[in-house]
Amino acid sequence: MPHHGYHHGGHREHKSRDSERRSGNNHGGSNNSGNNSTHSLKNYSIWVANPVSFVAQTPQQDPKSPHITLKLTDDTNSPEADINVKSTSQDSRLVYWINNAFVHPITQQLESLPLGQKVLTPSNGQPSPLALDFLRTSPALLDLSAGTILPATGNDTIESTLSTILTTAIDQKAKVYLWGQAYNDSNSESGIHDIHMNQGNTGNFTNDVYSDGSFLVQFEDHWEAVFLAFADQETPTDDETGDPTADAKAFDQTLSSSSS
Repeated sequence: MPHHGYHHGGHREHKSRDSERRSGNNHGGSNNSGNNSTHSLKNYSIWVANPVSFVAQTPQQDPKSPHITLKLTDDTNSPEADINVKSTSQDSRLVYWINNAFVHPITQQLESLPLGQKVLTPSNGQPSPLALDFLRTSPALLDLSAGTILPATGNDTIESTLSTILTTAIDQKAKVYLWGQAYNDSNSESGIHDIHMNQGNTGNFTNDVYSDGSFLVQFEDHWEAVFLAFADQETPTDDETGDPTADAKAFDQTLSSSSS
């Protein structure tokens, strides 16, 4: 993996996109080896599990950021995953890429992982080989120019698309691989959120490189991949901090909105 002067940019007291949803709860990864003051997503992890069931929030239930809550089992824990499904304002419009025939060398590495959470800790100035970066992972995980912006008006949602993928995964007892920030709440709930791009943010949201969230589904005969971001996130980003560069443009400047 090429070296980019890599380090995590978490020295700023910024927040992740999903942190407010769990404010008041006690964040703490189920594996403390990922906790250090220089990692903006302190428990950036991959969680390997089998999907059990899911429920989709309506905008009325969570006006700010409706999610699908995916219940999982890894034979030891029963974690949950929070997945964004709808844009709720002009500034939080969702961008998505869905690949129903995902082919990438990383899947060979994933197949050997046991069920459970693995904190993706950098080593010797290099990111974990399993860490994802929408802009830097090589070969590329996705074609950024092929993203679709979900409008913030009406009932536009990717809930139906994701529901089809997840229902099939449950029925076929598929395995899911989720990247994001792991948490253990004070009420003993554990899981993973920030399952979306975690760089290119402006304002006081956290940025980092090799810390993007996503999820893959391993079926018996193929893989499917879902990548999410927000329309106000900008690319390209700095190779060390994940902050937008001086010439960066937001997705809402480079992509078109489209109902799906």
